[in-house]
Amino acid sequence: MNRFAALIAGSWLGMQIMAGYVAAPILFKSLDRVPAGDIAGKLFTVVGYYGLAAWFLVYAVARIQSRSKKPQRWIALQIVLLGINQLAVTPVIETVKQGQHHPLLAISNLFISPSNQADALTEFAFWHGLSSLIYMATSVLGLLLLSVFLRLGFGDKKTRSPEAI
Repeated sequence: MNRFAALIAGSWLGMQIMAGYVAAPILFKSLDRVPAGDIAGKLFTVVGYYGLAAWFLVYAVARIQSRSKKPQRWIALQIVLLGINQLAVTPVIETVKQGQHHPLLAISNLFISPSNQADALTEFAFWHGLSSLIYMATSVLGLLLLSVFLRLGFGDKKTRSPEAI
């Protein structure tokens, strides 16, 4: 089951890297901004929902197999970050692109200078930047968690070295 969880996490990490760091830059170099952004947004939506499902599954495996709460906490952080990005930040970006109002826009007004508060481009840049930071954080955390899963095996004594116990 450890290998299954590592396979699920690894497949998500591959999707995450391909969408964010390979496909999106190619799209923006090859197409105009609007169609490239629309396609990239669809890619990120697929990766985001797959990530939530994958990490919930990995969390369930960790709960069943791990004696330590440490991996579970890091996996839970991963789920929270993915959830925030997919279920809170992305909808704000979509409403800004459509020129509509979203209740969470008040948060960006705390960080944007008063002279720029009404500027939709500035709001978009703020939320897009926040999403990019979360995306990068989940990529790094996913890579670290995957390396732990492959090396430590979720607490299974058969796959751990004596020093790790």
